[in-house]
Amino acid sequence: MKKCILLLLILPFYLKAQSKVNIKEIDTISIVFKAKLFTLSNHGLEDKNVLINNIEKMPCAIFGNNEFLFFKISGRRYCQENTDLFTVNWCDCDYYISYSINKKVYYFLGGFEIDNIDQFAKEYEGSLFQANWDYKIDDETLSNFIYYMAGGQTKKAKKCFVKCPETWD
Repeated sequence: MKKCILLLLILPFYLKAQSKVNIKEIDTISIVFKAKLFTLSNHGLEDKNVLINNIEKMPCAIFGNNEFLFFKISGRRYCQENTDLFTVNWCDCDYYISYSINKKVYYFLGGFEIDNIDQFAKEYEGSLFQANWDYKIDDETLSNFIYYMAGGQTKKAKKCFVKCPETWD
């Protein structure tokens, strides 16, 4: 009887210790830096040190859990603002990227000329994240996207994001 009581007292601590072992440790700083690097082609030609400095300073919001991370990167791109005259300026652009912690893969969701939302949808379908998401995050665009993805409405989800194409081809 004493062994049963002792076992019942120790079991919760053992289970709690085991659950901490299963949580994956990830290097968020490296993941965020690489996500920002994907926006590099839209930054023009700069010195290497200037580019790295600019990328490190780019504002980035992180959402998600231990299965998917979502990034909203506030970046800039070269753009043509005036249709009468060929002038090139900097325009603001929000890039959305998802990172799969299990597969260690980045998915371009919004802001990019070419996205890979269809590939993201295949991994997202049936995930724990899909079942547990509460849709109440600070970013309305991303919240709407996740809402549609959870409902299996990939076409509607694709319409949530604005592309930031280079307009001066």
